[in-house]
Amino acid sequence: MWSNSRKPSTEGQCNGLVPSEHSSISPSGQTPAPAPAPAEEASKQAPIPVSSQEDLNTESTITDQVLERALQRLGNRTPAESGARLRTLLEEELHIYNAQQLCEAVNTDMKDTSTSADTLIRRHLAPNLLLALQAEVKELMKSVAKYVPKSEPRRLSFEITRCDVVQLSNIDQISNSFEIEIFLQITLPGGAADAGLSAKSDEFPLDLCGRPTFRPSAEWFRKLIDFTTVVNGKPLKTVVDNVVRMGEDLQINKRVIGCFFDSFEGFRRFPFDEEALTVTLVVNCADQGATPVDVILGKTLQPSVVSQADFADRNAWMITRSLSLDLTDVGTSSTRRFPALAVTVRVRRLAFYYHINVALPSALFTVLSVVLLSLPINFPPARLTYSLALTLTVVAYKLSTSNAMPTVTYLTTVDKFQLLNALIVLFTVFETAVLGVFLNYPFDVDYSETLHLIDQVIQIFCALASSVLITWWLSITCKEERRRTKLIKDELEDRQLTVTKRDRRMSFDEATGERRFSLHAAAKQEAAQTRADVARQGRRPSTAEAALPPPGSEGPAMKQRRASINRVDSSANCQKAAPGMTQAAMAHLSPEQRAACANQAARATGQQAGASGGHTIPSGSTPESNFKGPGTSMAPAAGAKPQALIA
Repeated sequence: MWSNSRKPSTEGQCNGLVPSEHSSISPSGQTPAPAPAPAEEASKQAPIPVSSQEDLNTESTITDQVLERALQRLGNRTPAESGARLRTLLEEELHIYNAQQLCEAVNTDMKDTSTSADTLIRRHLAPNLLLALQAEVKELMKSVAKYVPKSEPRRLSFEITRCDVVQLSNIDQISNSFEIEIFLQITLPGGAADAGLSAKSDEFPLDLCGRPTFRPSAEWFRKLIDFTTVVNGKPLKTVVDNVVRMGEDLQINKRVIGCFFDSFEGFRRFPFDEEALTVTLVVNCADQGATPVDVILGKTLQPSVVSQADFADRNAWMITRSLSLDLTDVGTSSTRRFPALAVTVRVRRLAFYYHINVALPSALFTVLSVVLLSLPINFPPARLTYSLALTLTVVAYKLSTSNAMPTVTYLTTVDKFQLLNALIVLFTVFETAVLGVFLNYPFDVDYSETLHLIDQVIQIFCALASSVLITWWLSITCKEERRRTKLIKDELEDRQLTVTKRDRRMSFDEATGERRFSLHAAAKQEAAQTRADVARQGRRPSTAEAALPPPGSEGPAMKQRRASINRVDSSANCQKAAPGMTQAAMAHLSPEQRAACANQAARATGQQAGASGGHTIPSGSTPESNFKGPGTSMAPAAGAKPQALIA
């Protein structure tokens, strides 16, 4: 872009100061030709002296030397005069006043290698001069690199300040998928005051020497936030995806609509199942990488879930007033984990459709099979024909309703009901066939009365079995209906949303170099209580109970780091487990936990004694040596001092 009052001189064109029609760049914007070989005297020159990075802003001679050496590379005979005119051009047209601004402008042009690039410096300088400047800037950066300190990686905190489940629809038990619209707001505390985070560029930043600064912007982090378990073939629709400034903080807003996959775990109680639908947000910054990130839940976080009245699938499902926010991490190896947030919404199925279309016909088929037993036994062909026709009807109806059933490898509640009804129908068929054979067999003695008696007994048995089966189904239906009524009542009363926050992230053990799943305080308390119950009952632990981490499974570094948490958890566990623990259960406790149990028992005994007018045992006065074992009385022995505790 030229000024109207300035015309390019012929001398400037020949020296490569401005573009000309004879330059090496074509009008279509093709790649410029390579720069000519540097002159012999330019290649033998010493590096430009630089004592610090600040010299690029303060020393004007550095800019003159860079321009003169670039002109010498082009064979200019008067580099000083041409350099002065070139500097005037840079100041007036590009507003470049020092060496640092020149380096930034040249580096920006070097990053964009596309043939259609139209940067300001490329429009004002000839291509051969621009290539010579790039070569000189590279040499200058080598001198400056030893004075520019390397940037070290830093760990940022992503605070979840808002989580709204806007809509939920198309819950499909066949494909195990659902559609959800969710809005998440991530706050970067103090990000507005950080020059790196508040930058507008979404590229990974480099310093003047071309080295990574490890200070990416919030826009760069925004591109790394992703959602997992998206169904293939159904792309994620992004409604809101931006970075805004709120006071001193930066906020990353994401609102997406997509179809997600999840394994429905409640099918054993189908069609009375309650499913947990989970959406996982992942920040693709490795925990041990160059830009580690910690995802935390904000103290002011108030999540929300769509109401039942606005629920898209309200005719088939009921959405509960509960939401789980689990901090976790994902990854294919223990040494490369990525922070994640799992948002779980629970929905309960409305089983009316399955009552009418599955349960009721199955029950009617069983009742008809019992009614067929009332036909006379001395004419088995008609009775057997009706029973076989009813059996075929049951099988055909089962096949027709299989498309509405979940495809799982175990029996659901409705599968058990249908299977038991089919067994009753088959039993009546076999009973009719067997009694017909015995009735028509030429025995020496007449057994007709006995066979009629057996037929009546079997008829009563089938009627009772059918009644018990139908009663069992009705009892489950009534129980689920009461729960549904309670949910509706809570919804009408606008009960506050129940939010569950858990931490399921893996922690790094510096001593062993391994990663272990760290248990939240509530989860550790539950695991300890489960072990105590198993040991007290003297039974064999189940698969889930055996999978609990044993006491002392963490490394020394993690033990020392969580010493305070263990003391709090042990006192809480002993408060529940101490009164009824056995010797086997006490074997799982550490000495600190035993001491806590003894102190807790002492406090409880002292409170009981104080309430009854007796003496009070001071808190913490019982030494660990006085606690001889569980299963014995915690009250003071007869004849002993009130302050002494015999465990």
